[in-house]
Amino acid sequence: MTNTPTTKAFWSCGADQLAQDLSSGPDGLSADAAEAVLRRYGPNSVEDSSRLSTARLLLRQFESPLVIILVFGAGISLLLRDWTDAGIIFAIVLGS
Repeated sequence: MTNTPTTKAFWSCGADQLAQDLSSGPDGLSADAAEAVLRRYGPNSVEDSSRLSTARLLLRQFESPLVIILVFGAGISLLLRDWTDAGIIFAIVLGS
């Protein structure tokens, strides 16, 4: 493959000029050229990002100082036996 790009943007070039610049043709790359591109750049694929587990997502909530303050406040509400406030605060933390 040649590395000499066209002087124009690719969308403004004709198909023949663009295919010539990319060392291609109307039927695409030859098998040898496709193999060389595959060896040089690797497969054309998107890597799957790992999904967060529920436990990891819950633990990430405690990175925020606001969540830590809310949990502390819920703990104080529990010590004071104010079940309603503690439940509301825990619901807010779990809902976030």
